[in-house]
Amino acid sequence: MSNQKVNQPIKKMFPKTVSAIVLSIFVILSACTREKYDFDELTLENYNPSIMAPIVNTEFKLHDLISSTLENEDGPISIDEDSLLWVRYNASLLRMKVGDFFTLPEQSVSESFSLEPFDMDDISQSMSVSLGDVVDNFSEPERSNIQMADGNSAPFPSLNSQSGGSHPLGGFSQFNSVDFAEGTLAVTVTNNWPVDITNVQIEIRNSDNSLIGTLNYPLIVSGSSETESIDLAGQTMLSNVEVNIVSVSSPGSGGLLNPVPIDLDDDLAVDVDITGISISGGTATFPSQEVVNESMELDLSQGNGEALTTLRLSSGTITYDITSGIKEDIELDFTLPYATNGGVPFSQTINLNSDNVTDTEQSGTFDLAGYELDLTAGGSGTNILAADIVARIVSSGGPVPFSLSDGVSFELSFGDITIDYLEGNIGTQTFDLPEDTIALGMDTLLPDVDIIIADPRISLTLTNSFGIPLGIDFSEITALKDGGSLGLTGLSDPFVINAPSSLGDSAQTDININNSTTNISELLSFKPAQLVFGLSGSTNPNGTTTNFLSGESGVGISLAVDIPVYLGVSGFEYRDTLEFPEEVFDNVVEANMKTIITNELPVDINVQAYFLDENYEVIDSLYDDYTALVASSQVDGNGEMVSSTVANADTELDEEKTNRLKPSKYIVTSTRFSTANNGTTAAKFYSNAKVGIKLGVIAKVRVNLQQNEEE
Repeated sequence: MSNQKVNQPIKKMFPKTVSAIVLSIFVILSACTREKYDFDELTLENYNPSIMAPIVNTEFKLHDLISSTLENEDGPISIDEDSLLWVRYNASLLRMKVGDFFTLPEQSVSESFSLEPFDMDDISQSMSVSLGDVVDNFSEPERSNIQMADGNSAPFPSLNSQSGGSHPLGGFSQFNSVDFAEGTLAVTVTNNWPVDITNVQIEIRNSDNSLIGTLNYPLIVSGSSETESIDLAGQTMLSNVEVNIVSVSSPGSGGLLNPVPIDLDDDLAVDVDITGISISGGTATFPSQEVVNESMELDLSQGNGEALTTLRLSSGTITYDITSGIKEDIELDFTLPYATNGGVPFSQTINLNSDNVTDTEQSGTFDLAGYELDLTAGGSGTNILAADIVARIVSSGGPVPFSLSDGVSFELSFGDITIDYLEGNIGTQTFDLPEDTIALGMDTLLPDVDIIIADPRISLTLTNSFGIPLGIDFSEITALKDGGSLGLTGLSDPFVINAPSSLGDSAQTDININNSTTNISELLSFKPAQLVFGLSGSTNPNGTTTNFLSGESGVGISLAVDIPVYLGVSGFEYRDTLEFPEEVFDNVVEANMKTIITNELPVDINVQAYFLDENYEVIDSLYDDYTALVASSQVDGNGEMVSSTVANADTELDEEKTNRLKPSKYIVTSTRFSTANNGTTAAKFYSNAKVGIKLGVIAKVRVNLQQNEEE
């Protein structure tokens, strides 16, 4: 865009001037014949005097020709203190934000916590087995002898091993069936019979007759108690249990001389105590208790050497999916101990309501906007998002099925993150910025023109408010046009962009693109249609450092193009069509135009003019071919003018040519320009460079005095 604007004034100033000069010659010739003489005073018929007259003696500066462009303060052309013309263009290019090079992708973690064996309160149960119930299982004659002595004092017979029968202990209301991980079943037998009993063996069996354990009592003295125990680890117990007296013996009362009172209601009191209970399965009444107390960590690193310490969120969410296999209500506390808002740690309670039959599933989302995360987890590391989970059973008061395969599983996702502030080392993050394009249009503006832009200067100013040094690769700055492309070369790779030392500040880095280090002259002389800026790079190009950034941080890249009008040009042609006054050749027989041009402009000027009839058909041309009007001023190796050039030219229009041109309705002026040596020499264009023009004419005109007299 900038080159288009600068070339238009240069393109227009020469041809319109030359066209005006050529046309003015003919107009002035006509004016001279009509206005300088009083034909009423002449009496000769067909008088053909020769007239010599100066026509133009003028001088103009390049500044005059581009004044309308210079008056536009926003235009691309300016003049420096030395009067050198410059093309200047400023634009804001790419704007890099946090998300262009660093994001925290969604992080997920899954954990499952199986149900641990849980404790139950001690259980006690008592029963009484009467002498009569036991005797009913004795063999004869012992059974009859004891039954007949009921209510009397009589000798109690000695007993060999007898079966005492199976007697229900009663039901345990705390469970229907349990699998013990730990526990001790203690059975205390109190002998209220009138005689000692020996070699007592008792089995504890479930109601389905499965054996829980066997107890042996060598001696239980009358009126005393003895206790034996069973280890319940690995045992299954139903709610209904039976006490099976496998065998009982007794020495009796000591014969006929030692009678004792015999009462069939005397009993063996059986007290069952289950202690130290830890249950691993079954169907039981859960006590309200804590079943999960675990810590989890989400690793926020991405494998690029990050060591993040502080993260404050503009937005962010924790999404959870929880499945509980425990058939009871669960109250779950979810805490991020190192995530605070106003100094208060993040904490939420989730209630899982069970139907006591099937698994319970629940999903939800927590909002983390405004929270600041200590990613060191209290100083234990970096990149850590720590979470604590505590789950408690809320007992329904009734038995529910359970097993150690029951538990609670969690899937946590940390996402939808917008960074408000980040601190730590973000490591080496690579990035590619979207391309930005400046439309130049030089290929269509100057399609057949060869140019050499001798001293272009492009400045890139990068303003960085990230607390992160950046390495930028400029190798993707490319000039494009149909049929080809040309990349910028010569900038260091990577180019290190400075970082500010504190949040809220910015650091500026200036990059100068010029001929001394790059191929920018070749790039612009390529006449690109577009200049494409595509940048890539990485963070911390010189290694580990402490970084910081905020959601408002960014890198702004501005472009300043400063091109002195120091050009080499060839193949530049301009044509213009003008109406041609019919009266120009009315009285001209022949003419010789004399031109003296003093040229300080650094361009060769070659001209041609074509005369057209009313149908725009060419009648004739001014010259046989393009004619050199004036040569370029002399310039040195730095493009500076050494001296002006003076050109003297004669243009002959004989009577025959003059007559051919009389039907002309239009004139097409065609002007070719080039800097010296057919455009291979670059020259500087100054606004105060002058062109001096002196035009004179020697013309033979026809004056019909007789006609005037008659009139």
